Amino acid sequence: MRKAQAALEFLTTYGWAFLVILIMIGALAYFGVLNPKGLLPGRCTFGPEVDCVEYTIDSTTVTVKFRFRNNAGATADFNFTATYLAGTNPFVDCLDSATGLPVDNLQPGRIAEIECDFSGLPTPPDFPVGDKVKFEINGYYQKTGGVYWTPVNGEIFGDVQ
Repeated sequence: MRKAQAALEFLTTYGWAFLVILIMIGALAYFGVLNPKGLLPGRCTFGPEVDCVEYTIDSTTVTVKFRFRNNAGATADFNFTATYLAGTNPFVDCLDSATGLPVDNLQPGRIAEIECDFSGLPTPPDFPVGDKVKFEINGYYQKTGGVYWTPVNGEIFGDVQ
């Protein structure tokens, strides 16, 4: 009888401890502590030829805008596309916010603002306000007088506003 009682007390004690651990993990998950996306800071990164100055992700207009500096060392033309890394991964062409065209003749050290508009897609994606979303930015630049287009890729990861 004593062996059975010892085994039952052992299982009961560790059962309660296991139950408390499960409740704690559930509480941490409920309050978002276990959500690594929420803990990561926003970022806008490119290669050395393009310096991302700032960015914004807008849920009402379904757009991503970013400002970049030409660090290519010469006047250059830039073309960008953005891919939303969720669902069906739709991509769009990104154009100069001021002209609505690709960026032409951007002098070294100068800044241009690019807008990637997802609202014109047949089924525009939903950017949930407050969530963090990720975009892959693929670009090319050609120095003035140059022949070849050089790839420059980056990503934008941040909070939707």
